[in-house]
Amino acid sequence: LYKVAVTAHSTVNALNLICWARESSRNILAISMGPQGQISRILQPIIGGKYTYACLEEDLQTAPGQLTAKTLAECYRFPSLN
Repeated sequence: LYKVAVTAHSTVNALNLICWARESSRNILAISMGPQGQISRILQPIIGGKYTYACLEEDLQTAPGQLTAKTLAECYRFPSLN
């Protein structure tokens, strides 16, 4: 598995990265950083991604735009996305 993490300057940047990863290979985890890139973290199950990165608490983020596991589960219903 290869991880590609880049800063998104717009949601279009993030969506382009998602499309590229999906078309390129199933062995790529493409994550966009920053607030504009959060969509790439949320949509991982929908685009066939097997993983995403989340933090336990907001002040423990390891990258800009990283969401908490609680936010992914409760706000975006991450476990049930397909």
